[in-house]
Amino acid sequence: IGLESRISKVISIEDGFVAVGSTITDENEKYQILLVKIDETGEIIWTKLFGADGDDFGYDVISLDDGFLVLGTTSSKSLGVSGRYDAYVVRLAENGNVVWDKSFGGPDWDRAYKISKVEDKFVFVGDNYAKGKDVTQNFGEHDYWIVAFSNEGKIIWDRSFGGVRWDRAYAVGYDAKNKQIIVAGSSNSFTDGTRYDGYVVSYDINGNLLWQTVLTNSQTLWPMDLYVTADSIFVGGYVYEFSNAPNSEKLGTEKAFIAKLSLNGEVEYVKTFGENVRIHSVICNSQNQGQELHDVVYFAGYKYDYEKKVPWYGVFEFNRNSNLVNIFEKTVDTEYGMLFSISKDEKRNVFMLSGSIM
Repeated sequence: IGLESRISKVISIEDGFVAVGSTITDENEKYQILLVKIDETGEIIWTKLFGADGDDFGYDVISLDDGFLVLGTTSSKSLGVSGRYDAYVVRLAENGNVVWDKSFGGPDWDRAYKISKVEDKFVFVGDNYAKGKDVTQNFGEHDYWIVAFSNEGKIIWDRSFGGVRWDRAYAVGYDAKNKQIIVAGSSNSFTDGTRYDGYVVSYDINGNLLWQTVLTNSQTLWPMDLYVTADSIFVGGYVYEFSNAPNSEKLGTEKAFIAKLSLNGEVEYVKTFGENVRIHSVICNSQNQGQELHDVVYFAGYKYDYEKKVPWYGVFEFNRNSNLVNIFEKTVDTEYGMLFSISKDEKRNVFMLSGSIM
């Protein structure tokens, strides 16, 4: 579809799959949000494009009883953007027709990456850059931005988390048992400014901060996704580790990480693995893993190999008795590409991977 396209998220529905991403149709156009419905054989049922006079990017989609909710970021002034970018939400019927669309933001740079259903409302996360309009708090430069809104697209509450430097939220999940919203992202506000730590924060459904936890490996750590099970929180992303080897030509390397936290934010472990890799997405089996002796996390991202990035995915297994980690990994043979999401269809017992390739 178009000159350049990427799929950021794919979900399963009753009669197939729905994928969201971005596309640019010709060199004189801007990026538009791409939404595609696909049947069980992979045939495209319909394609929808959303956007206006600016660049518009689609990052997440969730299924509703009567349609879908698409989340993205827009720079289109005709869609009500007052700064450089706004978060953008589109409510769609099952046939892909727009029910309503809303832009959310302040006077500068506001983006949104992930969305979750939370009881009778929705929550998206991203970052803001300045206070004003829909942004009620800003502590410095970029802050985490957590926004709860109604079925009609009305903001119920918004919260910012961060400090004087750069803080960006990339993932959100919901712990229904304890009624808490879990958010993960990166921050250099609470370091000397040269190193990013991961921060996982919890809010109740009214927007009250419950706890905050730092993930660090003494260098740079970026959480990109999280998954909440019945008894744990798993976070995935990447770290940058500087090389200690004398006369090394490389300053350092990127490695993948999987972290496990309890539902009250206590860090059980942070495990790194791989070389020149990044995790963008993680999931677990839906059933409670607490009865098992090992943790199993499925991941997707990319591997940088021989001067090119290739789509990379696999399974992380951690045996809690022996403290041993096993990694099963695969790559997609292509000139260049990466994966942005992994999800599982429990009914069909299949995994869906999505991203872009050359």
